[in-house]
This record gives sequence, structure tokens and C-alpha cells, in this order.
Amino acid sequence: MALGSVFHQSNESGDATAVDIITPIPGTSAKIGVSYQGDEGLTVGFFDTYMSPVTGYPVNTLNPPQGSSHMLGAQLRFDVSKYFHRTNATG
Repeated sequence: MALGSVFHQSNESGDATAVDIITPIPGTSAKIGVSYQGDEGLTVGFFDTYMSPVTGYPVNTLNPPQGSSHMLGAQLRFDVSKYFHRTNATG
């Protein structure tokens, strides 16, 4: 199964003297990946999350400004519960 999502936000104050972007959050982010869930209890997923640079945030802060980035993630799960047999009614 292929999955994906895209998020975009913008902030406009309407005041020419105000700062348009006051939060250090990327304006655009996207996540795409593939996932597999088998009947035997195996679940596998691989995802890539993209975040655009944080713009408009003051550069004279302690931390350097963030550029765009990709974050790769994976999930591997094997459910072994069905391979263990119960010995009584309470499990």
C-alpha cells in the first residue's frame, strides 16, 4: 500500500510592520511511503518525510537556521502472539 500526505501553511498578519512568520515551523512538509501487512504477522513500512526550510524566523538566535531536510523512517514488526498457544481459559 502506498501512502502520502502534504501539508502547507502560510501566515499573513495584514500589518506592514508586523513579522509575517513568528513560529519556527516549516511552511511545507510532505510524507510518502509504502507499507505491507501480511497474514503471517509481518508488518513492514518505509517512509520519507520532507520539510522545507524555516523562513522568516530571526537569524540572530542561538541555533543556526534550518535548511530543508529529509527524514527517512522504517518500521518492522512481527507479531508472534499467534505462535504461542494458551494453556487455560485465562490466557
